[in-house]
Amino acid sequence: HLGMCFLQCPPSLGPRQWRRLMALLDLMPSEVPLAVELRHADWFATSKARNWLFARGQERGVVFVISDTAGRRDVVHLCLPQPTAFIRFSGDGLVPSDFERLTGWVDRLGELRARGLRRCFLFLHQESEGDCVELAEHLQGLLPDAGLPAIQRVPMQAQLPFM
Repeated sequence: HLGMCFLQCPPSLGPRQWRRLMALLDLMPSEVPLAVELRHADWFATSKARNWLFARGQERGVVFVISDTAGRRDVVHLCLPQPTAFIRFSGDGLVPSDFERLTGWVDRLGELRARGLRRCFLFLHQESEGDCVELAEHLQGLLPDAGLPAIQRVPMQAQLPFM
């Protein structure tokens, strides 16, 4: 009800385990929007692995998460095989580089929008979750000057029961 489901795979799940990934994706209901985060750098190290991965994602309607983590640039793939993106931005405690990296996303979002991006989910993460509010406010202040739409706030809803 709130957007996409987010599945984070362990860093050990690399291209050599592609059968496991496909089996997992086959278990997911196709009507549920799904974003999958792959943290093994080899998925994005070569065009062969990356192209294969994104083709499988298109077949299944899966979006692969763009991960931006402090000190780790090898999984910021910026590929847009579908008009939807899911970005997981992991900060490092509101240090200046968190704000610099987030500011850089404003330009990237404009570029992705020009390449066909129509819907974007941005997941902000900090060790202290309360710090995410300050990052979100920083981003919100940058969007109008870049000609990007404002962040849409999702109304609070009750979480669906597990069973």
